[in-house]
Amino acid sequence: MTTRLLRLVSAPLCALALALSSGCAPSGGAEPACVQAVPRDDNDRVTIGLHSDLPGWSYAPDDASWSGFDYEFARWLGHYCGFTVTPTRIASAQRETALISGQLDLVIATYSITDERKDVVSFAGPYARTQQGVMVRDGSRIAGLEDLAGHTVCAARGTTSADQLVRFLPDAILDERDGFGQCTRALIEGDVDAVSTDQLILYGFAAARSPLQEEAEGSLTVLDDVFGHQELYGIGIPYGEVRLCEALTEAIDAAIVSQWWTDAFENALPEVTSPEEFRPADYERCTDGGQA
Repeated sequence: MTTRLLRLVSAPLCALALALSSGCAPSGGAEPACVQAVPRDDNDRVTIGLHSDLPGWSYAPDDASWSGFDYEFARWLGHYCGFTVTPTRIASAQRETALISGQLDLVIATYSITDERKDVVSFAGPYARTQQGVMVRDGSRIAGLEDLAGHTVCAARGTTSADQLVRFLPDAILDERDGFGQCTRALIEGDVDAVSTDQLILYGFAAARSPLQEEAEGSLTVLDDVFGHQELYGIGIPYGEVRLCEALTEAIDAAIVSQWWTDAFENALPEVTSPEEFRPADYERCTDGGQA
C-alpha cells in the first residue's frame, strides 16, 4: 500500500517527457499544483488503479505490456505532476472499496462520475465523455436498440452500464459478468446476443487491432445508436480531498486543451472519426463533502 505523504518535489522536466511538451508548465513559470498535492511514497510512486481488459483504454495481457488511453493519461499525469505511476489492476466493482481502504491513491479506469459514487469517493475531471452503446457480431439480427427486446445483453457488474440497461431497455435480458472482457468473449462464443457499455469502450473492443476483435475474426460491430445519460470520465480520489481534486482538475484541463489529448485519443482509438465529440467542455466544482 502506498504511504500517503504530501511531499514537495521538483517540477517535472518537460523535455524528458515523450509527447508531453504541450501539457507542461511554462519554463520558469509556477509548477503545477498537482506536484505538491498528489500523495506519493518516498520514491515518488503513486499507485493508480486501471482496468486491464479494455483494449484502447487500459489493456495489459501481462504486467509489462500496458496500453490504451487511460494508461497513457496516467503516464502523462505522472510526467506533469512529477511522480512515477505504479499501475494496479482493478475491476469496476472494486474501485470504491480500493480508494476507501487506501489500497489505491487514484483510479483512472473509465470511471463515470455519478451522484451515488460521490457519496463515498470524490472525482477530478472529467477528461472524456460518452454515452452508452451496443456491440454485436456481424450478421446479428440486432440492428438497433428496438431489436434488443427479448435478447440477452451483457454488462459488467458494478458499472453504470448495467443500471442504464435496466432503466432504459427493460425488455432486454441482463447478463452481468465480472468485466467487459468477459462480456465480449461471451458474445464471441455466442453465449449472449450483445454487449452494452459506454460507446467509447466498445470502440476499443471493436478496433481492428484489438485482441478480442482478432479473436472474433473481425466480426465485432458497434451500432450507431446510443442511449442513456452522458457519461463523464473522471479521476477517482479519496472522499473529500478538495485540494487534490482542484489540483488534478487543473492538470486535466492542461491535458484536454493540448494537442496531447487529441494525439493520444487518436492513437488509442484510431477508428473513432470525430474525437472532438468525446472531449469534455465543462467541469464540476471541487467542494467540501467529497463532491468533485
